[in-house]
Amino acid sequence: MPHTLRSTIPQDEPKLETINSFRPSSWSQSQQKRLFDVVVATTLLIPVAPLIPLIILLIKLDSAGPALHINHRTGMGGTDFRMYKFRTMRTEGTGFNVGLTRAGDSRITQVGRFLRKWKLDEVPQLWTVIMGDMSIIGPRPHLRRLLGQGQELREFLSIRPGMTGAATVYFRHEEEMLPKKVRDEELETYYIHSILPKKMQLDVDYAARATFRSDLALVFSTLVEVLSGYVAWSRPVGSATLHEIPISTAARSQEDLSMEQDTLAG
Repeated sequence: MPHTLRSTIPQDEPKLETINSFRPSSWSQSQQKRLFDVVVATTLLIPVAPLIPLIILLIKLDSAGPALHINHRTGMGGTDFRMYKFRTMRTEGTGFNVGLTRAGDSRITQVGRFLRKWKLDEVPQLWTVIMGDMSIIGPRPHLRRLLGQGQELREFLSIRPGMTGAATVYFRHEEEMLPKKVRDEELETYYIHSILPKKMQLDVDYAARATFRSDLALVFSTLVEVLSGYVAWSRPVGSATLHEIPISTAARSQEDLSMEQDTLAG
């Protein structure tokens, strides 16, 4: 018999996942954090800016398609915005339209693997930070269909989504964490049940305690991890417990998916 998700997700698993809610720290919503974002994004963008034309050229030479991938995500206040990445996947049809990538995904191009390894595919988001749609540190922006429209999300959406953050660092090797035994068409369900709640909980626990020093430490940890593979950050102790935030599981047809980039994990 073909393998099903029953071996991975319990039969009585609810369709609505939840995570504990929180009240963001004063730093998380401050003008000082906004200034921090602009300074850090500008500082990082200046040295990599000369590489951008080369990256675009390599992407175009390596495979057909646009150099940039544009994805619509939910940002601060529940407003949707455009999130940009350098394209790392092939645009031609490759079978089932999987919204996630795992180790060995054949859709990733040769240049794409290099860009992903050194996080260069994220460079366009530095401009998004400067423009104010994203922060350097914060929860990774999610698809609207995973968040729904509930009032419980008010606090979660009161802070800008980030280029990196607690969950981003902790799940740095997420592609290797996704089990190969789960079929492509079942992978999104596995992700929503088993990984997404943990990632969101890490982000809200961090945001409830975030300070200038902790954001600076996460920036440093991200750079160290990308350059050396060593994780220099430890997850927060304790958990926010005010009320629960629902994680929706709306049908895939409600979201415009793309073959060009992973759509759920970042």
